[in-house]
Amino acid sequence: MFDFSKFASQESNFANSLKDKKLKMVLLWRSDKQLSVKIAKNFKKICSTKDIYCYSVDIKQIKKDELHKLIGDLSENFYITLYNGDIIEDLGIYTLPVTIFLDKNNKVIDAIGYEGQYYVKISKYLDYLTGKISKDEYEKYSNKSVVDRRRSILPDINFIKRLIRDGQKDDAIKRLSSLKLDNLTNFEKVKLSEVYILLQRYKDAVKLLEPISDNFIDAKFYLSLAYYNIGEYDKALNLLKSIENIYPNKERIYFLLGKIFKSKGDFKKGCEYFEKSCEQNLID
Repeated sequence: MFDFSKFASQESNFANSLKDKKLKMVLLWRSDKQLSVKIAKNFKKICSTKDIYCYSVDIKQIKKDELHKLIGDLSENFYITLYNGDIIEDLGIYTLPVTIFLDKNNKVIDAIGYEGQYYVKISKYLDYLTGKISKDEYEKYSNKSVVDRRRSILPDINFIKRLIRDGQKDDAIKRLSSLKLDNLTNFEKVKLSEVYILLQRYKDAVKLLEPISDNFIDAKFYLSLAYYNIGEYDKALNLLKSIENIYPNKERIYFLLGKIFKSKGDFKKGCEYFEKSCEQNLID
């Protein structure tokens, strides 16, 4: 289920719209980026012609009159919303803009990042979701669309992570199986390893990260996390000690070090690192 608890809006009927059994579409974007503004304009245009609820979340949180200047007049089913939290941290979104589709029960159906043919693609997808065209018709269109398939798959990876954290593990696994995982960038490999770890596929994470761990600090952290979960405590410890003083998320690395020392039977050292983790959390 999509969590609207941190969303707020001064638009009339906003609260009632969240309860309504109707398809919904959420756009996460940045008003200071040209691509995001272009997508937001198309998003608004689509919303004005479809019987759905649309929610626009600009993470820069510009004023309503400034938003009107950027994307024009808004339709009745279009809600300008604010997010009371950290979108990147809470929703696992690292690449914007992202369009998220929700069914009539607010369950996440799909998410689309910055692809070509955005307006037509989204319109056709909504036609399929609302029964105006069949699945076969949509797939025929989709297969004929000329889109650069070597776009970044980071939005897909982050969406899969979101599904797992929302308890939609089966949907996440199905979507993961459809990804083309050839020619990944090293950054994509690191992010994909997080998915494998969430799915407890630790050996897959190890296989992905070992070749690149010497060059990426995050790769070392996630590789150590995978090692820990398969019982390779010394390997995990050696990696973490090599980045202990330079890894930015101190709370996380201290907590993992505490778990490793505890698993190795060194409870005193484990307690020291758990205390460090708690102290770091208080500082932050």
